[in-house]
Amino acid sequence: MMRQTAQIAARTGQDSFGVPTYGSDVTYRCRLVGKRRQVLNAAGQQVVSMQTLYLLSADNILPSARVTLTTGDVGSTESWSINPQILATGRYPDERAGFHHTVLFLS
Repeated sequence: MMRQTAQIAARTGQDSFGVPTYGSDVTYRCRLVGKRRQVLNAAGQQVVSMQTLYLLSADNILPSARVTLTTGDVGSTESWSINPQILATGRYPDERAGFHHTVLFLS
């Protein structure tokens, strides 16, 4: 089911010019689905998500992280397509109350 991969790097801060800095990329098995839906972002505003990324991991990914998708999955080499913004995140439990997967709602 999750045959695609994505790389995610946690934000570590910003440089002296205010440009965000990130840690090392971590590769996750995932599934990218193009689906429009309304979500609440970190500021509590209702925004439209264009893609949903299901990660085969229970890691807690913050909205400030950087996502890098493969050009084969998104069909483009544009930076806005390869590195979409994370609008909202979610972690979902299984029947045993342990987290099963993480979902990222992307711009």
